Amino acid sequence: MHGYNKDKIVKINRINDIEKILSSFNNKKDNEKILLRGSVILNEELKKTISWKTIGLILSDGNFSNLIKGYGTIAFRGLSYDTAIAIIKTLIQIVRSITLRAKIGKGNRIYYDVIVPSTRCFKDLRYRIVSLLIKLDTTPDNVLSRLKMDELAALLAGIIDGDGYIGKPSTYISISFNMNSRKGKIINNILSFLEKKQYIIVNKYYREPKYEATFRFLNFRFLHKCLKYVYHNKRRKRMEKYMLDYARAYICPFSIFELKQILRNTSSAYIDYRKPPRNSKVLVLYIQRHDFEKIAYIWNKDHLSYKPRPIISKNRVMIKITEKCKENLFKLINEANADIEDKIIEKIRDFLGITKREIRDTNTKTKINI
Repeated sequence: MHGYNKDKIVKINRINDIEKILSSFNNKKDNEKILLRGSVILNEELKKTISWKTIGLILSDGNFSNLIKGYGTIAFRGLSYDTAIAIIKTLIQIVRSITLRAKIGKGNRIYYDVIVPSTRCFKDLRYRIVSLLIKLDTTPDNVLSRLKMDELAALLAGIIDGDGYIGKPSTYISISFNMNSRKGKIINNILSFLEKKQYIIVNKYYREPKYEATFRFLNFRFLHKCLKYVYHNKRRKRMEKYMLDYARAYICPFSIFELKQILRNTSSAYIDYRKPPRNSKVLVLYIQRHDFEKIAYIWNKDHLSYKPRPIISKNRVMIKITEKCKENLFKLINEANADIEDKIIEKIRDFLGITKREIRDTNTKTKINI
């Protein structure tokens, strides 16, 4: 292995160092090995969350059966480059040492084994993980119902990192597992629980030769949290595309605060009624260029931003607000000190299809359906 001798200890201070280390396996010597030492510091709550992601990885790609039988180490074997990175990035946050071994397979292709050695400091963590795996097998709902959304998201992310697939185009996600196996039943129980929580919707399970279940996300917040814990490079990129497509279809791209800043600087507005069969409408806002400069920060350069791009001309800027933002607009015009021009407020009421009398009275707490 280029740059390292056999069994050399390599210290990892940052998670991003891992890709550089795996890339150093470039002279294709079979059975080379290094010991990775982690020094990533997490708080206890995040350690617990990452432990749940580790459980997802074990279920999908680890030595589940051996662990249940009392095997002393956690092992992942025959991994691709991206999967090895995802597993090491996860494990190095909760264990002190990891053995990484490179092997040469067919076609001179490199595969990786990732092993957490059985050490004294790892013993307690291993016991907790095995205990939770057994409980997921025997009383899954009892265990899963106690988890926070972050922990459930990390658990699903571990399964996706291990045996997931995001369709291209990114319209669905699939998990490979055999329903007849013990760990396959656990994965199915997890998916069923998430469906009951209305976080996802599970489609048909395909048996031989695929052995996979496909699903879609129903809850954007859960999807966003899940993406945070997906470390597999290719799957993460496709999942980012999936999330952006989801957001553009269902989520208002502006917060109430952002809408307030936009509307405070709006000089004029009109409603663009779309022709059938769409039968939708768009609130079109115009802002003078010098006023737009005050709020241009709203359109940051985050690659995961799903805000529509403003249309900039010489003297003014056009911004389109779709019907996905109706709820936020309604909350905004209910504010006592929104500080928005009356003519803009009237146009928003027209867009919402309500009159001034129908605006929520903060004293009577009456509501309208949007």
